[in-house]
Amino acid sequence: MLKCPRCSYGVDRIHRSRFERTVDLVYPVYRFRCSNSKCGWTGLILDKHKMTARLFKLLFCTIGFVILYKFFERIVAH
Repeated sequence: MLKCPRCSYGVDRIHRSRFERTVDLVYPVYRFRCSNSKCGWTGLILDKHKMTARLFKLLFCTIGFVILYKFFERIVAH
C-alpha cells in the first residue's frame, strides 16, 4: 500500500486533470490524497513498475511510424 510522503498515512486515489492525463501518456502518474484529514497532502506518484514498459511501447510506436512513413514515401515517389 502506498503511503503519504509527509505523514506516512495511507493515500486515496483521486481524479486527475486533463494535463495530468496527457503526461500519463509518457509517464504513468496517478494523483493521490492523504487519508489523514490533518495532513491534507495531494500530489502525483509515479508508477515505476509501468515506467519501463511505457517507454518501450513509445519507442516501438515511434520506430513503427518512421518505417511506415519511409515505406509510403517510396511508394508515392514512384
